[in-house]
Amino acid sequence: MCPYTPPVAKKERKASKALLPLIGIILAVLFGVVAYLIAPGVLDFTEKNGDKLWVKVRENEPHKLSQQLDDFREERENGEDILHYATAGLLWLVLVGGSALLVSAFVGEDPAKEALKYMGPHPSDKKAIAKAQRRELRERQKRIKQKRAQVKRKK
Repeated sequence: MCPYTPPVAKKERKASKALLPLIGIILAVLFGVVAYLIAPGVLDFTEKNGDKLWVKVRENEPHKLSQQLDDFREERENGEDILHYATAGLLWLVLVGGSALLVSAFVGEDPAKEALKYMGPHPSDKKAIAKAQRRELRERQKRIKQKRAQVKRKK
């Protein structure tokens, strides 16, 4: 055996994916902290600008959103905390959902799907087999035309 390995035989090192779950958990916790810190500002903004929104309550009479929030705070002794936590929870869901959408948009195709492409259709699916054979025939004819064109150019 020869200790020399040609440069062609060397394998490319893939990036380690062992820490991806840990990074995801850390990111989710950071989103929770950010949502908790932003929630009071969002509540204030909603109270100030939410008066334009009319919401119907039990008696079918419209009430302003700020009035409903004040009623909620007065009815419960920890109403402010409940609103804060609920707003932070909704913000956290939006942040995590948005990051999941971005990650799924930038991730490529699954490499395992490429192997399925080379396997071909299931043997019991006669229509798919015929379709694959027609496609292969067209590709073969295309390659033959390309070779003939190359031979003509060389002459």
